[in-house]
Amino acid sequence: QTEWGLRPLFYWTGNERDALERLEFLYPLGKYEVKEGDTKGYLFPLSNYRDQEFDGKKKWDFQFFPFFIGENEKGEDYYGVFPFFGTLLDRYGKDEIRFFLWPLYGKSTGEGDWTTDVLWPFFSFTGGERKKGFRVWPFYGQKEEFGVSSSEFFLWPIFVNRRKDLDTDDPMREWAIFPFYI
Repeated sequence: QTEWGLRPLFYWTGNERDALERLEFLYPLGKYEVKEGDTKGYLFPLSNYRDQEFDGKKKWDFQFFPFFIGENEKGEDYYGVFPFFGTLLDRYGKDEIRFFLWPLYGKSTGEGDWTTDVLWPFFSFTGGERKKGFRVWPFYGQKEEFGVSSSEFFLWPIFVNRRKDLDTDDPMREWAIFPFYI
């Protein structure tokens, strides 16, 4: 392993055994790394880059705020200009995220479920194979993951009622009247 640097301006490390090269600059704002053929880097908060391979499938993405572009493992392209319009694929734990004049409109899908937000965070609608719910924040909202959990609020965060772990031998129920009782 080889290391050299003049911190916090720059720091370089290389390790042939792990096929790793890393350059950090203006720590902690910038980083560029190549590890086992995968490349990633960032210059916080403006830019981010990834070029990775999983199970023989390649994906990459690049952003230079407010622009972003990328390709998922299936070879599908996505792009956008935040907050005006855009589509993200296989990012942030969702299969697809679409937005237009965010926070005016946004829709995300994943694992057979979808959520549509209008004037986020005030109005939200959720549905699909495993979930259902809606929200008119902060007045009232409810959400259910079938057989797993449910939650409901009224005048958030004052009145909250949650049930979780319903699919286990030890389900839990929580309810609160904030700040008096939880």
